[in-house]
Amino acid sequence: MRNYKRQTDRGQFSRQQMQDAVTAVLAGGSLRKTAARFDVNYKTLERYVKLQKNEGNTDSASFGYQTEKKCVFTNEQEKLLLNYVLEASSIYYGLTVLDLRKLAFDFADANKIPMPHSWESNKIAGEEWMVKFRERHEEELSLRKPEATLLNRMQGFNKTNVNEFIMNLQHAMDDKKFTPDRI
Repeated sequence: MRNYKRQTDRGQFSRQQMQDAVTAVLAGGSLRKTAARFDVNYKTLERYVKLQKNEGNTDSASFGYQTEKKCVFTNEQEKLLLNYVLEASSIYYGLTVLDLRKLAFDFADANKIPMPHSWESNKIAGEEWMVKFRERHEEELSLRKPEATLLNRMQGFNKTNVNEFIMNLQHAMDDKKFTPDRI
């Protein structure tokens, strides 16, 4: 679905367009002429006119294709998951993509969140979910293969030590008259 490109323009009308067209037909307009005027398919318009006559209410009717995305997690739940990943990263415990997919499955399972059947059978979140999660949080999230970081290396790389190194390098270059190609 990542690279899906729509092939037709079916169902590409607004809810208001269809409601106006239904109202015009019920007011005595011709079905085909009204469909052409509002740029909707006449068979679809006919179906919604019948629905209006039978139920008397088009507000509850769903017009066109359903475009609501089926999300596994709510925005709050996804934010919790993202915060956990960022916290793990801040204490130098990196997560791989596979780790995050397993974590997402465990999170959904522990909270009894309805999930796709493929998640339940594979015991891991899907690749498609992972791609979309990374797209939604590309500014905050950067997943790579984690590397081991030594404690003294983490503590030694700070602004004071870096500035001291640069000053010592500058003094050595001035004293010994090194050229840039000799460093």
